[in-house]
Amino acid sequence: MRLTFAEIEKILNDKLPASAYVHEQWWLRGGHTQDKAWLEAGYMVDEIDLNEQIVIFHQ
Repeated sequence: MRLTFAEIEKILNDKLPASAYVHEQWWLRGGHTQDKAWLEAGYMVDEIDLNEQIVIFHQ
């Protein structure tokens, strides 16, 4: 599943934190709250492109 940051914000009905726009680590596995939510929903981040503001999830 390929989503732009804007699409994710629309789904969340909220803005992503500033760190999501500048730090790849924010998106990667590491026990963060958002990572746990994605895992519980059955998804993991496969690719992240901060320049294009795109994230690709896989099941």
